[in-house]
Amino acid sequence: MTRESEPGVPIEPVHGPDALQDRDSAEKLGEPGAYPFAHGAHSAMHVGRPWTMRQYLGFGTAVESNARYKQLIANGTMSLPLAFDLPTQMGYDSDAPIMHGQVGKVGVAIDSVDDMRVLFGGIPLDKVSTLMTINAPAAVLLLMYQLVGEEQGVPASQLTGTIQNDVLKEGVARATYIFPHKTSLRLTADIIKYCKAEMPKWNTTPISGYPMAEAGGSPAQQPAANLLRVTVQGPAAVIGGTQSPHTNFFEAIALPTDKPARLTLHTQQVFAYETDVTATIDPLAGSHVIEKMTDGVEVAVTELAAKAEEELYEPLRVTPAIEARQAERIAKLRAWRCHDRVDAALIVVQKAAAGTANLLYPMKEALAAGATIGEVCDALRDVWGTYIPHDSY
Repeated sequence: MTRESEPGVPIEPVHGPDALQDRDSAEKLGEPGAYPFAHGAHSAMHVGRPWTMRQYLGFGTAVESNARYKQLIANGTMSLPLAFDLPTQMGYDSDAPIMHGQVGKVGVAIDSVDDMRVLFGGIPLDKVSTLMTINAPAAVLLLMYQLVGEEQGVPASQLTGTIQNDVLKEGVARATYIFPHKTSLRLTADIIKYCKAEMPKWNTTPISGYPMAEAGGSPAQQPAANLLRVTVQGPAAVIGGTQSPHTNFFEAIALPTDKPARLTLHTQQVFAYETDVTATIDPLAGSHVIEKMTDGVEVAVTELAAKAEEELYEPLRVTPAIEARQAERIAKLRAWRCHDRVDAALIVVQKAAAGTANLLYPMKEALAAGATIGEVCDALRDVWGTYIPHDSY
């Protein structure tokens, strides 16, 4: 009986040479680092160096998270994860009444460039690669990071990292959306153009599939199951040519404490240094079943892309004192900054939002003037409105 993979590609009980009978393997595989990238995105892949090993971490204020990042560096990683709290993910300041009780609970609270400055205090941004798990307000956090890097004397062109920036999955699975899909995608396109010009080493649009794939499991069920999942999925991702996998298992129920955070790093270190997955490029290349399924995925993606062009789609205790401290920081910021400069910069942001100019340039000026994430996102809300989800898909 023929089964189907999750994307709907048939999996036959046996795949022999006839499965690839009419296939031009030279054309389909190419060379490592060259189109169609079936052997991987880089010429040396993991033979040259292992993938970027990431975790999922961030809690409380920038002070607490900075201490944890320094622990990770001491444990041997120069790849830092940024998990943001719900107000930050939703584009609100920590003192917004609608976000009362949520500050610092599922990630670190970042309201301004000053918070980002504290978050990376004592950490040279030219030596680390940073992943920001942020979507709707991704542009704001990226620009804050750039500003802190420039303060450290690191040119934007030398900053390396990734922003998740997958706004469509927010409407389907996670619901930390802000703006309507059309304007959200416009902002995504502005990020891509901006990084191409200003931050060429930055990864702008990784796709996050697991929130949709795993939606529905209860939090209590997830940690043990996730521990097993990452043991299987981690090596599979590496063999498939991943560049920066996560091997998190605990965040389904709480933010990871030091022990599970170290375990996620050690899990990847076992993959990298206690197996031979880094000994050769694309170790399963030529496998009848793998190559047949790869062709099936290619066909499905091509069909979906054509359809898309035709249609228009729209565990750590965080106390209330965290929220109070963040509110106090925002109050101090608003007391010393030049309000006229901030107001003028936000007006320029709104004019750009109403037009077609790249938004990141005026947004950077507003943030440099002392605007907060909530103020920048509110300026965009005033022009674009907010996304209202459908009852069903």
